[in-house]
Amino acid sequence: MRMKMVCDDRTLREVANEFLALKKAQKVRERTLNDYKKYIDKFLEQSQNSLDVDVLKIEILEYFADIPKTSPARFNHPYQYLHALFAWAAKQDYIQDNYVGGKNDF
Repeated sequence: MRMKMVCDDRTLREVANEFLALKKAQKVRERTLNDYKKYIDKFLEQSQNSLDVDVLKIEILEYFADIPKTSPARFNHPYQYLHALFAWAAKQDYIQDNYVGGKNDF
């Protein structure tokens, strides 16, 4: 089993900015890029800007718990974009795992 090295010197904002730059370079549609920015920025507003696993897990749970249950889209849209960010961050070894669902739900 491959052991991942987690990068301690970056902030969550820096990782998110790198991810958004990648999406822009991949030429995703402008509306999609704006949606990434919107949902990532909204999460970052309430976060401590940390990549610490214990902090992130709590912040993610709190973020999704605060979403009103008015429609599935109110939950699914932020889930989709944040899941993509954290899956990419895990592949880059910035975090240990994707803490927004997936095979290792917490």
